[in-house]
Amino acid sequence: MAKVHFLYFDLYTGYYPSLHHGLAYLLGALKNEGHMVSLSHLVSEDDYEMASAFLEDNKFDLIGLSFTTNQKGHARTFLDMKKLSASLIVAGGVHCSLVREEVFNEFPEFDGICIGEGENSLVTLCRCLDKNENYLTTPSFYFKVDDKVINNPLAPLREIDTLKLPDYSLFDYRKIISDGGGYFPMMLSRGCPYDCYNCCNHIFKELYRDKDKYVRFPSVEHAIKIIKNNLVLYPEAQKIIFADDTFTLNKRWLSDFCTHYSKEIGLPYSCNARVETIDDEIAQCLKDSGCLSVNFGVETGNEWLRGNILNRRHSNEKIKESFRIIKKYGIKAFSFNMIGLPFETKEMARETLQLNLELKPDFGKCFYFYPYPGTRLR
Repeated sequence: MAKVHFLYFDLYTGYYPSLHHGLAYLLGALKNEGHMVSLSHLVSEDDYEMASAFLEDNKFDLIGLSFTTNQKGHARTFLDMKKLSASLIVAGGVHCSLVREEVFNEFPEFDGICIGEGENSLVTLCRCLDKNENYLTTPSFYFKVDDKVINNPLAPLREIDTLKLPDYSLFDYRKIISDGGGYFPMMLSRGCPYDCYNCCNHIFKELYRDKDKYVRFPSVEHAIKIIKNNLVLYPEAQKIIFADDTFTLNKRWLSDFCTHYSKEIGLPYSCNARVETIDDEIAQCLKDSGCLSVNFGVETGNEWLRGNILNRRHSNEKIKESFRIIKKYGIKAFSFNMIGLPFETKEMARETLQLNLELKPDFGKCFYFYPYPGTRLR
């Protein structure tokens, strides 16, 4: 079996270090095949020395790096400090999918990069390494051979029910969950149907020939199976955070899920939602199933900025209405905001403050705009 080590860069994000759902699915897929898998979750420069020592003490068939655009500087620093040695060095994550071949210029050490979702493709790659077979045609991977880049087509999107269960056991999950207030972060669905110009979803969607399948929910039965499997790992979890982009997107699915969740799980939880998806029926489902809080992307109080710059075409009144509905059912509301958008003036920024004063969110956070590669706003 192949021996695989992952380096996950998670430094100074503004959030407490957390579990990585994509990596958890990769770990689950590889371990199910019998491959030997290990992980270095790098949350500060203090972790570099330990990771380097571990890499020196072990020989690997594959070393995989996972990082976002904001983390690539940390990855570069680590690689400048430590020369990696393995049969194959690959990378994946959001940044690789955004810039694709350009990654090889940023990181000449890489032999390959994974584009998009990689569970089955990575299993295929490790099978080839294990059997010493040609891996250069592995779907969803780009490989650099001498000065040439081999671009393989992306593997078709897979229904979530067909994937192996995510495995969080290699993370310091006890510390992450307990230090995070007892919340176990999980993700059930994939994809987002909205095309916000500051977000990567509209890029990812276009990568796939079968982009009509980009947004996927597991069957309710499989969703409950994922949750139960995670709770076997850490039964002390007091609450759950569902990190799905828009948990409330599919009303029929949500209604069925909430019914089963209440009976079979029963833990309080929080989730993300778009204001367009909120009505009394949705709010009642959330309340009855133990939802504590809903996170909304308010982003800006200026409707022109929100519609024309972010492509989020809903009014301030709709945002206020959704907050009113959620609060009516005793659920707390979280407001996410941005400043520094293109064409934003001080007066527009004040409108964001004013809208939040009217919304009276129970929690809130403000980010500065970042032009991620490939996005419309870039």
